[in-house]
Amino acid sequence: MSHKKDEIISLLKDFFQVRGDSYQIDMAFLYGSQAGGYPRGDSDVDVAVLFLPNQENEDVIFKRVTEISLSLSGILGKDVNLLVLDRDFKRPMLQYNAIVLGIPVFIRGFDSYIGLYLEALYQMEDFSLFGIEWQLTISERRLKGDFNG
Repeated sequence: MSHKKDEIISLLKDFFQVRGDSYQIDMAFLYGSQAGGYPRGDSDVDVAVLFLPNQENEDVIFKRVTEISLSLSGILGKDVNLLVLDRDFKRPMLQYNAIVLGIPVFIRGFDSYIGLYLEALYQMEDFSLFGIEWQLTISERRLKGDFNG
């Protein structure tokens, strides 16, 4: 069964409202083609989650991600791509797409959300100023044969 954007948002909000505490979720976002309103028939559902700080370990996180993905796939009738957000913004473009361009479906604390939103903006601004130049420099070096960057 396929759902429209508003239905997907409603189902995600319900899911995280009920299960956010048990999965230790701080925030969750719908992003990608479903959030933008331009999905294809075979588009998956992109969901980003930020876990509460100080989680146990990677095995526990992996188990939670698997459970959330499988549960949401069953509820939505589509494949779910679950992105785990990190607080140190190792992937600024991807996190910007989820946090700034995405749709919040679960926010534990508004102040925390605003802080994360602003940090995503700052990180993307820094990346756009310095990241592209760095990528061009590395690409140029690789083309010249200096593969050590």
